[in-house]
Amino acid sequence: RELDLHIQTYEGAEVLAEPWFNEQIIGGYCKGMVIRWRVVEDICAALTEEPAKMLAIEEEDFSKLDRLQEFIETEMAESLECFHSNPRFLEIVKAGMNKGQAVQMLCDIVGVPVSHAVAAGDAANDLSMIRAAGIGVAMANGTEEVKTYADYVTLRDNNHDGIAEIVDKFLS
Repeated sequence: RELDLHIQTYEGAEVLAEPWFNEQIIGGYCKGMVIRWRVVEDICAALTEEPAKMLAIEEEDFSKLDRLQEFIETEMAESLECFHSNPRFLEIVKAGMNKGQAVQMLCDIVGVPVSHAVAAGDAANDLSMIRAAGIGVAMANGTEEVKTYADYVTLRDNNHDGIAEIVDKFLS
């Protein structure tokens, strides 16, 4: 609130936001994600279980998100992690709850060594997954940071058959 950021979280199949939310932001987000949203007086009071993530959104002054990220990384690093999924979104999750952990858990469940996994992404929220998998792939339209950590960068982006390229190259 001090940074005047739009903050939302998830409860079941709904996005929750407080009354001071930006309707244009949440409406666009929910339309794109095809998910309902609901306004509650107090997000924390409305939650029936710990949320998987919270999302801070800023449309204009991205330095606000950078300040929130710096605060979380310096003051709350033992309990929270945060990363950008694009310049406008800062995802906030419980420490250790990330896509890299999800890849490891899935590999354990299906009995496949994580060294045999292929993971693809395009933004900072995908870094843990790309680093955990045996083959980490950055999409052609991914950030330079993601491309730095990837074992392979696709020629096509995620809107133009980039995943098909990965399947052809690594899973055929």
